[in-house]
Amino acid sequence: MTHAEGVARPGADAADTDHTDQPYQVMPALSGEEFDALKASLREHGCLVAIEYDEDGNVLDGHHRLRALRELGVTSHPRVIRAGLGSRSEKVAHALALNVHRRHLTPTQRSEAIMRLREAGWSVRRIASATGIPKSTVARDVQGSPERGPDAVVGDDGRTYKARKPKRPATVYVHSDHQHRTAQTALEHLGPEVPARTLDLRGLERLRRAKAAEDSRKALHDRPGTADLPGRVDIRHSDIADLDIPAGSVDLILTDPPYLQSDFATGGPWDLLGSRAATWLKPGGLLLAYCAHIHLARAINRLAPFEADGLGYWWTYAVTFPNANSGTQVWSRAITPSWRPVLAYRKAAGPSVPRYTSDPVAGDGKEKDSAHPWQQGTQEAATFIQRLTTPGDLIVDPFVGSGTVAIAALSLPGRRVIGADIEADYVALAQRRTAAAYAPLTSEA
Repeated sequence: MTHAEGVARPGADAADTDHTDQPYQVMPALSGEEFDALKASLREHGCLVAIEYDEDGNVLDGHHRLRALRELGVTSHPRVIRAGLGSRSEKVAHALALNVHRRHLTPTQRSEAIMRLREAGWSVRRIASATGIPKSTVARDVQGSPERGPDAVVGDDGRTYKARKPKRPATVYVHSDHQHRTAQTALEHLGPEVPARTLDLRGLERLRRAKAAEDSRKALHDRPGTADLPGRVDIRHSDIADLDIPAGSVDLILTDPPYLQSDFATGGPWDLLGSRAATWLKPGGLLLAYCAHIHLARAINRLAPFEADGLGYWWTYAVTFPNANSGTQVWSRAITPSWRPVLAYRKAAGPSVPRYTSDPVAGDGKEKDSAHPWQQGTQEAATFIQRLTTPGDLIVDPFVGSGTVAIAALSLPGRRVIGADIEADYVALAQRRTAAAYAPLTSEA
């Protein structure tokens, strides 16, 4: 559906669209006096009942409220998007049921609405349940109507089909035009894969990103041929516990380990990271590990025992987000962070201090619709590598994911890199992304 169709664009002025542009305006228009009273109520109390839309942006319920709000200059108000209601006739029936339930209808108007629901194939029980009208009243109003009952339904083409159990729609609550557009885009991307449950915008966006990542991963995985990697890049399918790297050979470990609460258990990824870093790093070598704010204490506690092996805490770098408010809200702390911590640990007995660096580091964020849900920015990784290593140095990422560290190292002269991941799909993804980044470098050489 296009924006030219009037009500499909969130924020379009309902007063500027005629009745034909509002396919689900199923009830009679309010009189001038009734509309003025509605407008006065909205001015005094605000919009207490959400305006309902379908996934295409059509108003299902609340046409008069929307018009009044626009005339009052109000753009932020409760909205609910119902996705997956089905055919146009099902949406009309849904709109009818909402209005019958809430509006003060005359007996004639009520009877006409009930008959329309009946003609859409709704059973007496379903009509009564959806509208709140007593079942006996519904039964009386439908006397004489065709007895299709719950076993048949009228389609958009006017034909009668065998009825199926009504599908529960996905329900998304939003407030602003921007949120509405974001939700609409996500629903369009998810299509029939959107789950039939109530979602907030953050949850819906999480589903969209996961689907985009899966689609990107499949596209990369299905490409023919083998990834052509340069000799200074080695990306392996391996768990960190089994990753074979000579002791004392690594200059920098730069990685984004998993950091769910369970990952900090004894013998988990952070235990293994501390143990391997203490073994692999050269004297003076550095371990840099991304971590969530809320898990910093757990990460530090988990790495503390390896100080006995020469791996000591050095610093906590701050990687700033591209936008001040782009961080994920930490609901349990009522905070929206604007930077991400990167813990730095250093192997003892090296030079007195490493190369001088500055803090914070500007983050560039992951690629749009990244094929990996936790991808970090390539430029920020390149900044760390450039400041903390020199040509010929070896960089390791034992949780390589989509290959960001490998790509960043490859962009700098002479750096060697070993990456590994326990997930075979991510290994293939990292290899192909790195090969794709290497191709322009070879063509420019």
